[in-house]
Amino acid sequence: MKNDSSISRRDFLKVTGVSITAVACMAGCKWNRPVATSSPETWYVDHKEAIDKDIEKFFENVSPFLEKDYGRSDAQVLLDETLSHFDAGLSNLPYIGGYANALTENLFLGAACLSFYRIMQKRNVSSEQAGKYLYQGCVKMFASDPMIKVGGSMATGEETQKKMREEAEKSQKKTYPADWVYDFVPGDGNFEYGINYTECGILKYFKSQGAEDFTPYLCLLDFPQSIALGSGLERTSTLARGGSCCDFRYKSGRDVQMDWAPDFVTRGK
Repeated sequence: MKNDSSISRRDFLKVTGVSITAVACMAGCKWNRPVATSSPETWYVDHKEAIDKDIEKFFENVSPFLEKDYGRSDAQVLLDETLSHFDAGLSNLPYIGGYANALTENLFLGAACLSFYRIMQKRNVSSEQAGKYLYQGCVKMFASDPMIKVGGSMATGEETQKKMREEAEKSQKKTYPADWVYDFVPGDGNFEYGINYTECGILKYFKSQGAEDFTPYLCLLDFPQSIALGSGLERTSTLARGGSCCDFRYKSGRDVQMDWAPDFVTRGK
């Protein structure tokens, strides 16, 4: 196991769970990928093979829940259609720095979840039911993720807080319009540290696709990760539900406290 001082930027962000769809990557992504020479205009297409593998890895965890309702064959058709839909729009995803920005994985996995929603809509599946499949997949994934033991020991530690402060300062430069922007919030005794997201890359992308109504279901995916890590996420507001920011507050060992949860989610657990 790496000690804190040797944690890379991308390893750190994924293990501690900076934002929404980082959840999806932890169980399958390969963080030490060689970064190919690529222009912003072609970056996603140039990395299509690796991106598709990450998406397939995540949806392996969703598949059992689809199979219960549709059977194995039809569930596979749904997932194949999801990947095809995603690949068709890959060149239109906004560039936010490629693998140099850990939140790039959040963005393309969020886009894959949107593709899944679009495929399910064609079968008259509600946004809540589509969101439930994704949530169940995340819960399943973390139940068997060996990275959790590593992440749990560092999720709210001093090195994590130092790196989060650095990443927040970088985000303020707003280098890429489609990227996240956030502030670091020092602990006050009630929590160990916090993050206020004032701009969300997934929300921006979903709005551009006319799908902002589905964004809150992606926001839910932060909670299975925090539960598994034991990082005690509390959130009272999200941009997706009209708040001025997404106010993440972490306190190791406490139950998560959700700003919103549909009927299929048990609050605080």
